[in-house]
Amino acid sequence: MIGKFKNAYNYSRTLIECIENEKSFSLKINTGEFVFNTDVGEISFNNNMEKKCYSYCSMALTCCLYDSKTKAYEFIDKAQRLSYCDRTSTQ
Repeated sequence: MIGKFKNAYNYSRTLIECIENEKSFSLKINTGEFVFNTDVGEISFNNNMEKKCYSYCSMALTCCLYDSKTKAYEFIDKAQRLSYCDRTSTQ
């Protein structure tokens, strides 16, 4: 993110809007691997729960850095409601 919080927020918001739309998220074109570049290399996710959990946690972190803790807690809550995410990993 390197100080580009608004861009990171907009990217995360768009990604979440897409993954929350089950009709488009279930299309064959969207069932492939998600790859994200990080400072330490690429990370990838294959199943939908991993994709959602990462997206929600990433958005929570972005909101927190963007000084919007209320929004951050909303996305932490969404991540915790997924059966994939362990509650202790998002606290």
